[in-house]
Amino acid sequence: MSASDQKVLITTLWQRTSGKGNEYLSGFLGKARIIGFRGAPTTDGTPTWDLYVQPGKEQEEAQGSFGGSYRHPAASQKQKMKEQRPADESKPAEDDQSLGDPIDGIGR
Repeated sequence: MSASDQKVLITTLWQRTSGKGNEYLSGFLGKARIIGFRGAPTTDGTPTWDLYVQPGKEQEEAQGSFGGSYRHPAASQKQKMKEQRPADESKPAEDDQSLGDPIDGIGR
């Protein structure tokens, strides 16, 4: 096997479903928590995931509690877009999934 054929596993993520029914990924990389949310598909329609790193429990205890709840950045972007829509487009599509789930407690 050549060096270019070798693969090194760096972490394993779990696919989960939030209380609101949104799928997300979670896991650890070392002592840091990783959270993944579905991203916008590429122009050719390929699905993507946006990954975020949060301090692990040990880092939180050392630096003080992580203040507030984390919200997916797309949630505030969706709100901005909603406010900019003409009145006839103000109703979200049926397949629109809110990404504003708080992630406090995920991975604990």
